[in-house]
Amino acid sequence: MSKQIAIIEPMGRAWSDEIVYLPCGRDVTGVKDEGTGKLLPSQRTQINPVLDIAGEPQLAVRLSLAPSQKISLGFVKGGTASPGNSPLSSANFAIGGMPAHVFSNGCISVAAPCSRPFNADETLPGPLLAVRRVSDKEWTGRGTMGVARVCGRITTEILDNGPLFIRWQIRYLAGGRELVSYIFTLFANEDFVRVQEKSSLDAGMDFRFAMDDADAPQFWCTHGGGEFAKVTRGPVASPPTRMGLERPGEFIHIDFHCGHFQISYAWAGLWRDGGPLIGVTEMRGGHWKLPGRNRITVKKDEKGLSWHFPANGGSREYAFVCGIPEAFAPEKELSRFCHLRRKYSDMPLEKIRHWKLDWDIPRHSTPILYPKGTADSWKKKAAAWPELIRAYRKMAADNSFNNMSGAMLPAYLITGDKKIKDDLLKAVEDYIDVSVEYALGNGYIRLIIFSGRNAKVALDVIDVLRANGELDEEIERRLAKKLAFLSYCFADPDFWPWDSMFRERNDPRSHGGVYWDDAGSSICPPNFTSEYYTSTGIFALAYPEHPMAQEWISWSTDLFERNLEAMFFEGGSYEESANYHNHTLGMITQLAVALLAGGHRDFFEHPRFKANFGYFVENLTPRVALTESGAAEFSKSCNLQPPSDGKAVYVTNWGNSGHDCSGYPISPSLPVAAGIYADRDLPYARRLMTAWRLGTQQFCSHYWGFDLLAVGRPDLKDIELNLESKILEGTGVAMRAAQGTEDEVFAWIKCGPATHHNCNDEGGIVLYAKGAPILGDFGYHTHHAGKTEGGFETWKHCSVTFGGKNTSFYLGVEQALPPKFWQSTAEADLLVCDIPIEYLLPEGARYDNPVRVPRIDYKRSILFVKPNYFVVYDQISKTSMPSTWWLHALAKQIDVSGSRAYCHGMFGVDLDVQIVQPAKAVISTGEYSVQRHIRIEQPGAGDYLAVLTPLRKGGKPPAVEFDSSNKKLTVKGSWGTDIVQLGGTSPLQLLGKRKVR
Repeated sequence: MSKQIAIIEPMGRAWSDEIVYLPCGRDVTGVKDEGTGKLLPSQRTQINPVLDIAGEPQLAVRLSLAPSQKISLGFVKGGTASPGNSPLSSANFAIGGMPAHVFSNGCISVAAPCSRPFNADETLPGPLLAVRRVSDKEWTGRGTMGVARVCGRITTEILDNGPLFIRWQIRYLAGGRELVSYIFTLFANEDFVRVQEKSSLDAGMDFRFAMDDADAPQFWCTHGGGEFAKVTRGPVASPPTRMGLERPGEFIHIDFHCGHFQISYAWAGLWRDGGPLIGVTEMRGGHWKLPGRNRITVKKDEKGLSWHFPANGGSREYAFVCGIPEAFAPEKELSRFCHLRRKYSDMPLEKIRHWKLDWDIPRHSTPILYPKGTADSWKKKAAAWPELIRAYRKMAADNSFNNMSGAMLPAYLITGDKKIKDDLLKAVEDYIDVSVEYALGNGYIRLIIFSGRNAKVALDVIDVLRANGELDEEIERRLAKKLAFLSYCFADPDFWPWDSMFRERNDPRSHGGVYWDDAGSSICPPNFTSEYYTSTGIFALAYPEHPMAQEWISWSTDLFERNLEAMFFEGGSYEESANYHNHTLGMITQLAVALLAGGHRDFFEHPRFKANFGYFVENLTPRVALTESGAAEFSKSCNLQPPSDGKAVYVTNWGNSGHDCSGYPISPSLPVAAGIYADRDLPYARRLMTAWRLGTQQFCSHYWGFDLLAVGRPDLKDIELNLESKILEGTGVAMRAAQGTEDEVFAWIKCGPATHHNCNDEGGIVLYAKGAPILGDFGYHTHHAGKTEGGFETWKHCSVTFGGKNTSFYLGVEQALPPKFWQSTAEADLLVCDIPIEYLLPEGARYDNPVRVPRIDYKRSILFVKPNYFVVYDQISKTSMPSTWWLHALAKQIDVSGSRAYCHGMFGVDLDVQIVQPAKAVISTGEYSVQRHIRIEQPGAGDYLAVLTPLRKGGKPPAVEFDSSNKKLTVKGSWGTDIVQLGGTSPLQLLGKRKVR
């Protein structure tokens, strides 16, 4: 007998038939339970596939554990190593006259080719020839590898053979070099075989597993489209919803784990009545290298369906299933795909038991997530900020936290109400328990962004309460263990491909061209990625004594830097929409504050990070009226200054925001950053604080609140913002005139490569004038009439569509061009947007399922003649489709007379719209959500030219004349006469302005 090894159940849950791997000596033959004296099923091997160990003696052991059980194992030397007979076997047989190995495990059998040479132009056998369940008489499927280009050889070698698993390797070689290698593992009594594949660059191999003729499937099942682990199923005649670009013959595709299955399918299965389900799910996402070269697909032909596994460079791991359809495609319960992924890929006991979830936790007498002298002096700050204190007291008295758990900590500190503390600790632990259960119950399919938000709230609570001596040590140990577990998850490359994130398209380490075409530069929503690395980083900073702390701090710092480089623009713009910019800025600001406090890195000096806060200042609207839904949103208890008269300053709405065309609150990150910059860049700090004070002053959210009390500076004096027209590189331009007066005009035009979670409305305009919103933006989610509906489609904006209501996808998913031209003077602003279109999203299609169309050459120019009117000029030089020009206005009524539409505004300011081209345009009207719209149509190529003039009630519209011979537009109004020239050095030029004397 040699040494004893203790295995401790790590997470307070039962584990059944898990395989763990124990390093062992060469003379060890088995293992027994020291408590019962019973031998456990085991086998010797040279690998630990979970920890990626190869070439070292290991003893694989199958065991089950009760919650919190500790089992002591002892090695056995000599004699019988494992009880019972092995259910695993291998034999030879012939398929279509071809010699083959058959590997069986008591549940399924797998046929593989034997070692042999091959010649050029020969159709090669696949690494997996056919499969069957032990209850089936017939084999299912036919595996081939395509036609050989040169002569070479196939080698098949058994690597492991024991009672727990049999493992074999199949290699295809040519010219003395390996083209592709497959390592198959068949576990005892399981209904799948694990495939570990590695291929050389440009190997040009394509493993095809055909299911045709008698095997042709009748049904399919799959999963994807969000964080829900439900199964989608249907007949082959009605294919699953496509994700990504349409590709010839593609029925479905399977992707590696992206951090959120919103834009990919996690698994798929195919079957026919009475037959087995043949399915595939990715495993060990961190082992997928160069995934864009080798996407797994199902293709359809006249005989049936076939799985395709191209091998053209890189590596991947997946499970190939031959199972019972009812288990993998249940009507209600979790699919067995979830369970096998959890057990053999995402959350195996062998992985979790090596995570350091219990460690010595010292007590801290001051908060360590905030710079010294900030969080520990919150009482002094509170005394200087009476309006904030009153707001928190009111939230506490009314219990109006509205699920904003970030507000509960400062509310407790200010009021001393023990019930709030108890409720907070319960809420925090409940949140964390749900997140842990998501992972342990479903694998990484359910561990999502909200788990990271909840972890940040918990870490804030722990940091402050333990410093105050108000956190029971047992509660902290319990929370810390679960937070450490989640931190490991967020840092696990099997959960999200952090090594391929934040890279250029042509970087060989990125996720690859095929995924860029389907999802753009981020394989999952960019804000999710910031959630993951910041959560683990903040945990490491809260627990610097944890064994992984220094590694995680360095890791999160590196990803922070890469995130700024890849997803943020120099001027402060961000790849995503307004509210996700706000959310992401909150995530990285929390990490930046904690890194600063720990003395690791001062990101507040990073120019690109610093510019983010100023970006929100440049986007502020004037003080304007709110829609009913917007007024309700800004009146919530999380705002220090709710709108008393139905008006507010906010960030103009675009992207995933909503609120019935009233925009997004000014980010509470601004006053937090102001507190940091107050002692290093006072003018900038005052600018941020002033901008926040102009709005409704949101001071907390569902994931933070104490930050403002800790580092905010209420003593900062206001400063003149002096906002001007400005290009905000990456997202668009702000056009401004008559600033600071009752006649102030502000327009925002979306134009730039930042497209994630933004609407598909390049050149779309949002307009505010004379204290009223005129042209609103619904936001990515439109809230109206008690419903939430998508608002991303092009036709729902002041834009041009092609082929009816089809949505423009420009140069592909998440691919648009920066402005072609921008000029701002005291007299006028001019923006030229180059909007070529090569993809359209058919009406009603899923948002990431565009189809390719013949290129449409389209350009939009917007001239703002200050402060009076806008000229919108759309040039469509080439299109094979009819076009439609849309304008949506916050109007109670629209009167149409000839080529003029007059929009009677909801808030006392109207909009006169004069259509100059096409001549004799036919204007139609309609209504969607809280806006009414007009539209004009043309059958093909041609221009649209319109003059938009905001007017107070009773104001006189200008007279507009157009000379088509010299392409001069004359606009005569109460301010005088202007001449606008079409063409020349730019599509529009203001030739002169003459004021009325």
